[in-house]
Amino acid sequence: ALVGELSQFNLWDRVLKPAEVAALAECSSSALGNIAPWTDQDVDVYGGATKESLDPCHAAQRSSPKQ
Repeated sequence: ALVGELSQFNLWDRVLKPAEVAALAECSSSALGNIAPWTDQDVDVYGGATKESLDPCHAAQRSSPKQ
């Protein structure tokens, strides 16, 4: 069981290149894992847990002022 928060978990069958990891961290890529892609539809909750929609990239865009 997991106690805590989990978001944007993806699993690939290869090691990602540093540029790919950087693009994911900077929200300039939304690549999904080819073994286990993160999608809200695949997450089930049990035992009183709650599921909240969280997209860190969109949250960052909303909190930063437009220029």
